[in-house]
Amino acid sequence: MLLEALISILIFSIGILAIIGLQAAAVKASSDAKYRSDASLLANQLIGQMWVSNRASATLQTNFQTGGVAYTAWLADVQFALPLVAANPPTVLIAPVVGPTPPAVW
Repeated sequence: MLLEALISILIFSIGILAIIGLQAAAVKASSDAKYRSDASLLANQLIGQMWVSNRASATLQTNFQTGGVAYTAWLADVQFALPLVAANPPTVLIAPVVGPTPPAVW
């Protein structure tokens, strides 16, 4: 009878440890999803700023390409919201427009 009790306690303990491990994995997945959502929001924020500004290629490159004034302000928001950005900063590259130049303001 004592042996049966010890085996049942062992099985119960293994089950509890599995639940704790599952909970830890769920918390990690949830925080990863939050960071992905925040990164998407910040990328859309930068694209929105590009959209409402002067959309001439030279102006976009000056303001929003890596090292630009608007990029620097946006990068401060990114560093506040996301972990490990200082080690891996996002890169923004404005490609020149091929074909007719779009109007600066619609």
